[in-house]
This record gives sequence, C-alpha cells and structure tokens, in this order.
Amino acid sequence: MLVERLSSQGIEARHGFKPMHLQPVFAGHPVIGGAVAAHHFATAISLPTGRHIGVDDIERICAVIVETCAG
Repeated sequence: MLVERLSSQGIEARHGFKPMHLQPVFAGHPVIGGAVAAHHFATAISLPTGRHIGVDDIERICAVIVETCAG
C-alpha cells in the first residue's frame, strides 16, 4: 500500500531486493537460514536515494509516508 501511494505521488519506491533463495533459478537448492532476508523482502521499502535528493524532496517523501501511515 505504501509503495503504491508513493508511486501515485511521483515518488519512486519499491519493495526490497528478492533474496537469492526465493528466486526461481535457485528453487530446489538447499537453504541455510534465509528467514531474515525473507522478512526484509516482505517488509522493507527502498526509497529514493542519491545526491540529487534535496531537503524539499525528503520532506515531501516523509509527509506522504506519515499521511499514509496515519490512515
């Protein structure tokens, strides 16, 4: 829901990187651990980063996040 809301406001966001053990190419291979990586993938969001992000951008991104989480 948050990723979609950010996107609708022109803010690039996406879910975290898919762990290797969850990628189809590695299906059937043994996995040691992986629970933390799977949890991160299910709950983490990557927000815009880089030197081009200014204070105004950060404040706008934060405002959308707070507004969305507040309901």
